[in-house]
This record gives sequence, structure tokens and C-alpha cells, in this order.
Amino acid sequence: MHIVPLLTVQHTGTWFMMEFLRGTESFKHEVDLAALIKNRQFLTLPNNGPIGAHPSRINLVYGHINEPAEGYIRTICAWWRPIVPLRDPLLGIITGKNRNPAQDCSYIVERWLRLEWLVDPFAPHYIPLDLLRTPEERGEALADVLEATQVSMTDAMSRQLNLWANTWPQYQYNSRGTYPLKVAYYNRDMKYIEKHGNMANELMTLRGAESVLRPLLFKQGYRDLMWWTPGGAKETEAA
Repeated sequence: MHIVPLLTVQHTGTWFMMEFLRGTESFKHEVDLAALIKNRQFLTLPNNGPIGAHPSRINLVYGHINEPAEGYIRTICAWWRPIVPLRDPLLGIITGKNRNPAQDCSYIVERWLRLEWLVDPFAPHYIPLDLLRTPEERGEALADVLEATQVSMTDAMSRQLNLWANTWPQYQYNSRGTYPLKVAYYNRDMKYIEKHGNMANELMTLRGAESVLRPLLFKQGYRDLMWWTPGGAKETEAA
């Protein structure tokens, strides 16, 4: 059995990565983590049984990191290296608020903290999607993802890799495109976000988690995020 775990925090690129991996034509059996945890036998059954892993196929097990799935996540990550896409947590919160302005998106911070203590100890393969600027950077990062799956490279995988590195279709998969809060984020206009984002509690929660999340993000190449405490970079670099 071969499992490729795609484990994510909400609004970090779950469907973007799903569509990339689907396009390689190598991951024929997909298993939603939420469905898998309902199957006590873990394996899929041939006659319309519960959804589960297939013993003779490459299984793409995907889902959000959450408390009900903890046991399954630990077991899977102990045997197969997880793939984890990343985006600045603030950008993820902005995405959540844009989709549902009335929702308290502080839960996103809790999922990030769960990523740090539950998944990070298994040395996942991270891909910081919002740091990849050029086709060369994107191609290298996506090639590293495919290598991390331990699936042999095929012609279809090479075609998909080249296509996505050059087109980077981030607005085609589960995206709302451009909107004022996102524009403010890319303009580094924190005053606008604080005034118009309706996310006072989310920002307080995110800033409260800085001591845990900042070292993780720093290791993956993030610098000078707007919610980081000014002047704290030296401590992060020393860590």
C-alpha cells in the first residue's frame, strides 16, 4: 500500500494542490480524510463498502488537520511523509472572512497550532505557495513535491509540472479572485485590514500564537509578515 497524505489548514491551497496532483494521472484513488475516519477497517471494501485506502493503488489521502482526525494523522504520518501547502495565516484568515464575513475565523489559528505540534514533528514536505514568484521557483517546488510522494516520474507528471509552473492557475480552483481585503494585504495596508476586515478577534488570536508559528514559518522562508512583532527577527534567526 502507498499513501500520499495531503494535509492542510483551511485556505492554504488544498484544492490547488489536489488539482495539480490529479493532473499527473498518477493518483487514481482519492480518499477524503473525513470519510476515512468513519471507516474502522481503514481499507476500502470491494462491494460498495465504506470509503477507505486501496491496498494495491496509490492513495491520495487529503483533508484538513483537525481534532477528530488526530489518530489517523499520526498513524499515516508515521509511515508516509505528508505534503503540506502553506500560505501566510493572515491571508488564510482574510480568505475565510471574505467568504463568510460574520464567521469568527480564529479556528484557523488553532488549526495552524495543531499543524505545528501534530504534523510538524513528522518532517512534512512543505510548499509555501505564496512565496513562489517565478516559473523556475514554481517548477522546482512542484518537482520537489512529486519527489516527496515517492512516486516514479512519468511523462504525464512532467507535462503537468511544466504546465503549472508556467501558468500557475491559482484563481481557477476554489478561489474568489481579487477583492479589497486581498488587495490591502498585498499592499501591506494593515490599517485598512484592521479597520475594514472585521477580524479583531482573529488578529488578537494570531498575534498570540506568534511565538509558536513564527519559527515554523521562518524556516520555510517567510519574512516580515505584517502580524509579526517588529524587531523580533533576530530571535527567530537565532532559533
